[in-house]
Amino acid sequence: MIIEIDIDIVKKSKLPIREFILLKLLNELEFNVVKDLYSDQYNTLKEFDKALKLLENLNHIIYKDNTVVLRSESEKLFSKDKIDFVELTKKIRELFPKNKKGDEQGVLNKLKQFYKNNKKFRDEDLILRATKHYIEHTDNLYIKQAHYFIYKDGISTLASICDYLLNLEENPTNEITL
Repeated sequence: MIIEIDIDIVKKSKLPIREFILLKLLNELEFNVVKDLYSDQYNTLKEFDKALKLLENLNHIIYKDNTVVLRSESEKLFSKDKIDFVELTKKIRELFPKNKKGDEQGVLNKLKQFYKNNKKFRDEDLILRATKHYIEHTDNLYIKQAHYFIYKDGISTLASICDYLLNLEENPTNEITL
């Protein structure tokens, strides 16, 4: 994964670079992934906890019970990472066959849930490529309703296909099956 850092955003945040990078990682990756990175880097979580407490004291995050939530001001720093859910909902539904478009509000709600739960797939292009892949590689009889494709009973076919496509990009010579 490549993480880009915009120097203007670093300056706007008024954070030391080390804490800014942590905040950026928390915005883009799952908490446990960031925690593991710090653990591998420093061989201790003491520095990680110290950095989290500093971000909390500076009102950038809420850190409680091994969970981190970015405060709205911090989320605004990374707002270019945000997706226009209404527009993406329309694009996704357009890709599905007429009788499989699903409920528009259901697709919108599940897309928001997907975005919240799957930080590593917060890429509109990836989401649309995964949707196209699913439609093109699934017999029309077995295509799910669009909202069920995103989530059904806590399972996301969309997330599985996003992961598949990312793995395929990283290992183009390896054949990966779903």
